[in-house]
Amino acid sequence: MTAQLDKLLNELKQLSLEELLTLQERIIGEVRSKTHLEPSIAAGNEGNALGLKVWQWSNWPADATYRREELYDDDGR
Repeated sequence: MTAQLDKLLNELKQLSLEELLTLQERIIGEVRSKTHLEPSIAAGNEGNALGLKVWQWSNWPADATYRREELYDDDGR
């Protein structure tokens, strides 16, 4: 396995940037097709690619911001 991996890494070093980007796009496409990470519109998960349960927090203030600058002073405390 190590010899095969070394051979593959040597071949990758010889590829141009365009070839590497094309390879990356193809690998990502294959991983997405195998793991089914595409959003399922039929299931009602338009913005939820992993199909996780989404909770609606209606009691959370819409204008609430909890930025670090608002929580801590200049010393970071």
